[in-house]
Amino acid sequence: MPDTIKPDLPHGPGFQLVSEVIAIEAGTNSVRCRLDLDAFTRLDNAGHFPDKRRMPAIEQIEAARQTLLGLKSVFPEFDNLWPRILSLRGVKAPGRISAATITTRCVLVSLEDGNAATFSVMSGGRLASEGAMEFYLIGNDGHSSDGFRLVHRHTGVDAESRAVQAEYDYTGVEVFDLTGLAYLPETLALEAMVQGAIQIRLAKPELTKKIFWFTGIENAQFLGPIPRQGYLDLLATVQVEEKGGRARCEAIYAGKTVARATITFAVTRGKATT
Repeated sequence: MPDTIKPDLPHGPGFQLVSEVIAIEAGTNSVRCRLDLDAFTRLDNAGHFPDKRRMPAIEQIEAARQTLLGLKSVFPEFDNLWPRILSLRGVKAPGRISAATITTRCVLVSLEDGNAATFSVMSGGRLASEGAMEFYLIGNDGHSSDGFRLVHRHTGVDAESRAVQAEYDYTGVEVFDLTGLAYLPETLALEAMVQGAIQIRLAKPELTKKIFWFTGIENAQFLGPIPRQGYLDLLATVQVEEKGGRARCEAIYAGKTVARATITFAVTRGKATT
């Protein structure tokens, strides 16, 4: 097997978060990939399901994170700060959003003893995704950028229930400029881990014509900021069954684990994709 292997990704060049596959062990169902962070300067949604323009689940989670900023009118703690995601749990993504306006609702569960919120994303009256996140508030220098915005307008804040709602007009052809970000958003680190995990297909011929549908996150932890330079190593151990599976993923930067996640996916027949 060569030192590096070309990734098997259905996405267009603008939505590929695996630069190379370093090693695959079919016997242990493990894969090691790498993302070149210096080369990753833009995210082109036209490359994600090019023929269907479906909104990536990671962008739905990012929209939920950015929706929290609407709470600054009620909680001064949010003013001029940025919610860095510490963990995600119980995330389910049963719906598939094509070009449409999405509505994101977040409810602040805790603020004093640790920041936590539940979130849901709706489109056309149907649930697209939901889950819970823990976060802490930091200065936003380098962590946020106008080039990666997934909220067009905040549409309501309820101080009593500590709920906030926002909308985003998803088109499927957005191009996000990441050059203003000094750090890789946690949501994009998660997408990189997902794309790395499905490279197990390269070692299993029976999977090459399967469709992998991301369905959720059992849990994910983000242990530190990831500078948007150098390389991010992506490790995964993947369990695939007839109709679905699970992957335990890890992201390593400069020799240190910066993220872990256990993700779930469904598997159906068709051209290989995610």
